Amino acid sequence: MAQNPLDRAAGLRDNLISDLRERGVLKGARLEAAFRNVPRHLFLPNVDLDLAYSDQAVSTKQQDGISISSASQPAIMALMLHQLDVHKGHKVLEIGAGTGYNAALLAHLVGPEGRVISVELDDDTAQAARDHLEAAGYADRVEVITSDGGYGYPEEAPYDRITLTVGAWDITPSWWTQLKSGGRLVLPISLRGPQVSAAFENQGGVLESISLEPCGFMELRGEFAAATTQILFGPEHSARIITEFPDAPHASAIKAWLSGPHQDIDTGFDVNPREVLRSMTTWLALSQPGFCTTLAVGPAINTRTLPPLFGYEENWRSQFGAGVLSTAGLCLLMRSPHAALPDNLLEGRRFRLWLRCCGNDPTLKSQVLHILNEWNTAGRPDTDALHLRAYPAQHHIQAEREEIILSRRWTILTAQWQV
Repeated sequence: MAQNPLDRAAGLRDNLISDLRERGVLKGARLEAAFRNVPRHLFLPNVDLDLAYSDQAVSTKQQDGISISSASQPAIMALMLHQLDVHKGHKVLEIGAGTGYNAALLAHLVGPEGRVISVELDDDTAQAARDHLEAAGYADRVEVITSDGGYGYPEEAPYDRITLTVGAWDITPSWWTQLKSGGRLVLPISLRGPQVSAAFENQGGVLESISLEPCGFMELRGEFAAATTQILFGPEHSARIITEFPDAPHASAIKAWLSGPHQDIDTGFDVNPREVLRSMTTWLALSQPGFCTTLAVGPAINTRTLPPLFGYEENWRSQFGAGVLSTAGLCLLMRSPHAALPDNLLEGRRFRLWLRCCGNDPTLKSQVLHILNEWNTAGRPDTDALHLRAYPAQHHIQAEREEIILSRRWTILTAQWQV
């Protein structure tokens, strides 16, 4: 006899919650109660129940073959909600409604006496979120606004908490001014490519980070989108290099380097995916303005036309990598060109790190190797050893020793490894 769908959904939800709790990403009774009481499948009505209750992101809207809206991975949602530390009665502003699931979790956490405002750029996505919230019984506790999230929502300001479910390059003036003194802002912020979910507290007009978690979110769109350069290459343009480097060479030069002579170099370092994700790429990005990320999907993977870039998703649906660009050359991090590729990159197997260097920059290779040596000597620090501080752009600051300054349009962001 077939199992009742509601019973099956409840069982799958229990399994997901148990898994998140055992892995230490779902923390506290209140947060667990929110995940237990808000049914994720109602926010993914056309998705199989097994996928709806898996610990993975689910793409819900695409543009030119790239996902522009999704249901976030439950694990990172749980970590970010823990960072946000929402209390009953809080007024919360969410940038990026998506399916509405995160807003429903927030509504459960703030209770009937609290309020959640969720801002979504696209009309159709906003309406779908409203429909999902109605189906789940949260429509009277969440208001979904169709607007550019970079402006926040001044009509209901100030807010006890502001959170983003999209990646940001900068902290917009509206988020600064709409956050209460002593309030908390949690957002995935780019550090020249790698993202961290940063929990900032507003301390007298300066934002101080109190926790950081590696993450990977699609970027904020609209008037406040980051100015990044994307170089498409490979079969059917299914691979790309993405960088914030202001002096990035023309795409034609990079494509010529990739197809021309190259040198493969054994760095001498054995690493695992966790070290790469939570440590090495962030260290490299903060040290090198020319840091770049690589993304390959579909044909670029199936035809094996790229170097064996390291990645993090199962079954090679996509591969993510990193490297450093200069005006005259490119060095990409990769797995050994001689070793067999593993079937599942989430198993945490150690692998030897290599560099593929191409172009005409005689010093880039030594620069990258020097930075990797510094990272190794520092003990390969995890992301939680990094501290961020954000000031308004007009603020004059004197950098402390070993403090890295990232100047953005509205914000001066400083980063310091506490090792």
